[in-house]
Amino acid sequence: MKLKVFPKIFLITFITILTTILLFFYIFRLFFANYLAYYNEQAFHKIETQLVSEVTGQSVSDLMAQSYFEKFERKHGVSINLLIGDDTVYPQFLSIMENPNNNHEGDSSFVAITGDDFDAIHFFWSDGVQYTLKVVYPSGISENDFFSVFSSILPFMIVLGFLVSLLISYLYARHNERKIKHLNGIMNEMAVFEYDGLRSPVEGDEFSQLENQIDAMYRQMTDAMHKSRKFAKDRELFLKGSVHELKTPMMSMSLRIEALLFDESLDEHQLKMVYDMQHKINHMSKLVHEILSISKLESILNEATIQPHMYLEEVVEIHRYLLEDKMMEVEIEFDTSQIRMSETDFMKVASNLLGNAIKYGCESSTINVHYQNRRLRIENYRMNVIDPTKDLLKPFVQGHDSTDGESHGLGLYVVAMIAHKYDYGLTVDSSGERFVVQLDFNTDNSKNYANDSK
Repeated sequence: MKLKVFPKIFLITFITILTTILLFFYIFRLFFANYLAYYNEQAFHKIETQLVSEVTGQSVSDLMAQSYFEKFERKHGVSINLLIGDDTVYPQFLSIMENPNNNHEGDSSFVAITGDDFDAIHFFWSDGVQYTLKVVYPSGISENDFFSVFSSILPFMIVLGFLVSLLISYLYARHNERKIKHLNGIMNEMAVFEYDGLRSPVEGDEFSQLENQIDAMYRQMTDAMHKSRKFAKDRELFLKGSVHELKTPMMSMSLRIEALLFDESLDEHQLKMVYDMQHKINHMSKLVHEILSISKLESILNEATIQPHMYLEEVVEIHRYLLEDKMMEVEIEFDTSQIRMSETDFMKVASNLLGNAIKYGCESSTINVHYQNRRLRIENYRMNVIDPTKDLLKPFVQGHDSTDGESHGLGLYVVAMIAHKYDYGLTVDSSGERFVVQLDFNTDNSKNYANDSK
């Protein structure tokens, strides 16, 4: 099952955004704890360095008188302990609480460092006395605390990511669907030649550029079609004029030849030459007529739909006298399927194929005409052996050397031209004792033109 544009774009965008959000949450959870520890460590070292640099070389008594240590603790969030030996100098209340008798023997530390807190010890001299400076910096939040908080809010993050992905995907899919439908509408208008064209190029993204390119291609195509139609019209006028110029002298020659036929002074040999001249003139007249007929074939597709079986019997009746002259029969089998072709083109195709079957078929034989499943097949027993090296679908090509002067080799060529115009397949098979021509009216047969004479 193929998805349409909107659901396809929506699903791809939604999955992409949601996956990105979930991946971000996972990476955030994985690396944030390490980053938090690194950040706290760097902050502690910065505070520690500042404190040591500010108290070194200063009088501790003056610093305490100025409440320096209290202010520093409040500003930077650290705990400071100042000792002389084992005696606590700062904070003073801690010294009183821990040892009212001011006896610190055996005390190595008065601050418990636990968890993820950072601490440091420094020694410095002030007023001739060595002081011990202890700094403690609480980490604020431990890794376990972070994971606990993160796990509690993770469901809300997932729901929020889902809703955000849903909204963005919907808007993005609708945006692209609208532009694609717009381009499809333009193509549909072009297909029926109802497209008016752009007044000016469209500014915008790649879709706008594509619309500009389609518009330019359409203009080029219509311009080429107009030129082609004009050329075809000029060619038709030229051929009509040429045929007219040829017919005039041929008619004059034909009249003179007919007059000679009744000339009693001509001997038998001369009369035979006159008959031969008349035959050649008639042959030339037919050729001129066929060339004029080919020039009238329209190059523009006619989108009419017909049922071929309605015209096959009519074509047979048109050739009824020729069939009776050669004592031939026609068997017709057909269904009622429809094809895309004009009535004129189909009548020309059917008439040419049946006319060839009668002309080159054996006397007292049967011509089979089958039209089923959108395929027209005409078979007949042939009189002569056909040269397998000749392509019967080319103009002025005959299957055998004709001596009667009746054939011009244009019948199958006209059929091939019409089939090619509609992209229908045409095959010719003369390999057996029967001559078979099949015209396939199904689609995707534009390259199916074959002459199988092997």
